[in-house]
Amino acid sequence: MTESQAHFLLILVGIIAVGFLLQGIAVLVLALVGSKLVKQLTDVVAEAKGKVYPILENVHQISEKVTDISQVARDVAVDTAPKIRRVTTNFAETSDVYRAKLAEVDALVTDTADKARRQSDRVDGMVTDVLDKTTEVTHTVAHAIMVPVRQMAGLVSGAKGGIEALIANFTPKPKPVVPKPVAFEGESIYTGQEDDYHA
Repeated sequence: MTESQAHFLLILVGIIAVGFLLQGIAVLVLALVGSKLVKQLTDVVAEAKGKVYPILENVHQISEKVTDISQVARDVAVDTAPKIRRVTTNFAETSDVYRAKLAEVDALVTDTADKARRQSDRVDGMVTDVLDKTTEVTHTVAHAIMVPVRQMAGLVSGAKGGIEALIANFTPKPKPVVPKPVAFEGESIYTGQEDDYHA
């Protein structure tokens, strides 16, 4: 081996040694950092145990209470299911009874309305007949009274005319007064008896 090769080998061994040294330092630093992290993790776990264990106990108690409540709810459901069925059945039967009663009431109201309408039609017909007969009786009475009254009025009027004519025949008639014609200055008097014809 030559001196230059030995020199290179020595440099190479030095570089390898420096690499191992750096690697050892890095591993040492990693070990220190890891131990520090483990210590912090241990502290965090210890702190979490102090906080998480009571929460877990509360969760366990809550789950037990939920189980108890669900059991009570199941028991209540089992107990109330027949009652609810009975109430539902009673409600259905009651609604059927009410429906039947409403149908009866509806039929009764319809029947009463029909009877009232028939009575109203009958009363309307009776009132119409009474009014027609009243009108007919009024016309008959008016005719029975007015015909003699007209005849009597004609007789009275004829008697009056006859008496007036008789009285007029026996009373002397006065001569009609003819007014004297008046002539104005420069006019001739016209008596109305001259011949009006002028050729």
